[in-house]
Amino acid sequence: MLAARLWIFSSGYLPEVPNLTSLMRKDFKAMHDILLDGKFVVGAKSFAAAIDRLVLAGRPAQAWTFFDEMEKEYGLVRDRPSLNFLLLNFVNMGMRVMLRKMVKNIANKFFPDEYVCDVLIMGWCVNGKFEEARKLVGKGNL
Repeated sequence: MLAARLWIFSSGYLPEVPNLTSLMRKDFKAMHDILLDGKFVVGAKSFAAAIDRLVLAGRPAQAWTFFDEMEKEYGLVRDRPSLNFLLLNFVNMGMRVMLRKMVKNIANKFFPDEYVCDVLIMGWCVNGKFEEARKLVGKGNL
């Protein structure tokens, strides 16, 4: 794996490191190292691959920390589409418990829009918590 990593960065073959992280299903330290080494060539596909791996592994706190620190640590842009991608992945994997807390923590930078509210409502519905979903719809806010 190290030889492949060195070849990729020395040859300049890939403009972005999209699917290399998907090869490392449980080696998150290696993923971290690759993203740090390729700080200036990583982008949206690298972010998506990293979040997919972390969420599929059942590590929501680590995925949230990755999102929270991705701008300063990896040079990835922390914007609304990346937040939406993270939240949707959490809902798809049934990790709705942390969603509301995460959205509240980041509300000062990304005020929840209609899409975020829809994702939260979908999260409650997917888990059969229809009363919670109705409350959220009724309030019209978080």
